[in-house]
Amino acid sequence: MAQITYLPFTRHLRSDPSNHVLHYRRGSLARSGRGLSFWFLPLTASVAEIPCDDRDLAFLFHGRTSDFQDVTTQGVITYRVGNPETRLGLPGAHASAGSAGRGHGARL
Repeated sequence: MAQITYLPFTRHLRSDPSNHVLHYRRGSLARSGRGLSFWFLPLTASVAEIPCDDRDLAFLFHGRTSDFQDVTTQGVITYRVGNPETRLGLPGAHASAGSAGRGHGARL
């Protein structure tokens, strides 16, 4: 999780190496990368943070069989965001070779 230090008229953001930070200034991408640290003006900036480490999501399903027996299934889904710039479709991000020629990532 990023730490933001508050000072008059300006802010300082310091993020962990496991998080990808996107800094937009006046609507255009100013900085992008993992573990960034920078100063920004809060009135003209927008900051997004994407976790790039392993994340776990627990799930639990309750059900009832045809003979009215209660059945419970539980599990864990683990996921990781591999390349956040490509996944988000940001300008300047290169599409993977597998998607070339199929129209993925094309901007009109």
